[in-house]
Amino acid sequence: MPNSELMPIGVFARRTGLTASALRFYADSGVLTPVEVDPVSGYRYYGADRVARATALRQLRDIAMPLTAVEAVLDAEPGEASRLIDEHVAKVLGDASAVQQKAASKLLALWSAIGVTGDPLHRCTRAHYLADLYEDPAQALAWDIRALDAADAVTEQRVQQHHADLQFAGFYPSPHLNLADTYRRLGSFDAAGEHMIAAKEHAPSLPQDAYGSFLRIALDEVAEAISRRDIAKRVSAPGPAAWRTGTRPSLLRGDHRRLMEHCRTRQRDQQYVACSPALCGGSCGSTVGRPGGVGPAEGRCAVRTRCRRCR
Repeated sequence: MPNSELMPIGVFARRTGLTASALRFYADSGVLTPVEVDPVSGYRYYGADRVARATALRQLRDIAMPLTAVEAVLDAEPGEASRLIDEHVAKVLGDASAVQQKAASKLLALWSAIGVTGDPLHRCTRAHYLADLYEDPAQALAWDIRALDAADAVTEQRVQQHHADLQFAGFYPSPHLNLADTYRRLGSFDAAGEHMIAAKEHAPSLPQDAYGSFLRIALDEVAEAISRRDIAKRVSAPGPAAWRTGTRPSLLRGDHRRLMEHCRTRQRDQQYVACSPALCGGSCGSTVGRPGGVGPAEGRCAVRTRCRRCR
């Protein structure tokens, strides 16, 4: 019988932020072994003394450190561990910087190919991405203005040609929000306020989901910063820092591909109100959509073989 002070894998997973499957993998790899394994059931039990190691392991993996390097850091003395972490971070920053430069070069080439009188939908998308690549708000501002200028020329008919399920109205809060935030960072609070008003006027078109919630939170953050006349960059704002740290770029600007996919998925799911249980093809054991059972409100996918958590 396991010691009453030991934690089963599920409890330990919740304490450390790691999944049970990840804990099994790390145990099999020898990086984070349980204190005890029941010889009959095979259940794994962990002690409180493993929590700090597990938490550090998760944090190191979050910065894309290879498992062999993680093990070396966890087993090293504090000074050596700090050196190994610094080396890894420097490498990640260098790799991300190279990717960023390559992305900027390709986007600028695409912008030149499209031309200033080219398809406004394509110009809007490229300008939106390019604004994300500049830390200097003055440089970002030029692309933010181009993105909004192109957006004003996009028609619903053109969007429908791109994809029948898309609605462009839900996009408009984003470029105005970006301009409000960029003008704020430049200290032009009157201009920032004007674009904040425009962003809020378009906010009712935002979807009632994670994307819409994200932008509503950003609207509140930027409005508060304008009221304080604060010119500091927001922690959650997009930009080169997100590329360098490996953080997923914010949806505040630029991520049109995800926005469009989101709009298509949202409309598609509304067509499937119910489905019958079928085992998900992914790892979470959830159900996926078939006519006649659990609906998409529970996060089920009505047309794919994997639920959203496993895609």
